[in-house]
Amino acid sequence: MELQGYITQACQMGLMGVGITAFKPNDIVTRAQFGTVLSRALYGNINNDGDPYYINHLQALRQEGIMTNIATPSAPEVRGYVMLMMMRAGTVPSPCDTSENQLLCMVGSLDCPSECQSANEITTLAGTLQLSAVSRSVGQVPSNAKYVGSLQLTTTNQDIIIKSFAFQKVGTFTKGWIEDDGVKIALIQSLASDTTITISFTPGLIIKQGEAKTLSIFIEDTSTSEQ
Repeated sequence: MELQGYITQACQMGLMGVGITAFKPNDIVTRAQFGTVLSRALYGNINNDGDPYYINHLQALRQEGIMTNIATPSAPEVRGYVMLMMMRAGTVPSPCDTSENQLLCMVGSLDCPSECQSANEITTLAGTLQLSAVSRSVGQVPSNAKYVGSLQLTTTNQDIIIKSFAFQKVGTFTKGWIEDDGVKIALIQSLASDTTITISFTPGLIIKQGEAKTLSIFIEDTSTSEQ
C-alpha cells in the first residue's frame, strides 16, 4: 500500500496512532482527530494530557487563530477547511520550539540539535527588569492542573532577553507549564525532592523596552502550589 511508509512515520513521530488498535485509512477524519495531529505537528506533545484527548490541542489551535471553530469536535473535517488551517499554520516551526528539544537543551543533553545549541547562546542584555505579581483571569484549565498565579515583567531602559529564572518550590509537584497570553512557552519539570526549579527559555524570552509581559504559571498537581 502506497501509504504504508507515511503511516509508519506518522506513528513513529507521535502524530497519530496513539491509543488505537487499527489505523483504518479509509475512515472519515473528525475535526478532533485532524486538530490533534496538526497540533502535534506544530507543538509536539505539550498538549497531549487533555481530557478528552483532543481538548488541549484544539484550544491551542484556536488561540493561534488556526482553528476558529472547536465547538463540534466530532464533525467530519472538510478538505477546504483543512487547506485553510494549513495555510494559517504557516511554515513549519523551528525544531528549537518543540517541547522535546527544549527539554533536551535545558538539561544539556547531547541530543539537543546543534542549531538549538547556538540559539541558546544569546547574550543577555544589560538592563533593569521589574517583576511583580498580578491578578489575571485565565481560560479553561485541564482537570488535572491548577492555575498558580501570574507574574508581570517590565523593563524601562532597554530590551532584555531572559534565558532562565528560578522559582522556590513548595510541595511535591513535578510537572507544569508557563503561558504567555494563553500560549505555552515553557515546561516545568522537576524531581519531587527539588526545592527550586529553574525555567529555561530557548532561544530566549524577549522583553521590549516599555513592554509589560504577563506570564501565567500552571502545575499538574492540584494539591500543591508554587511561589
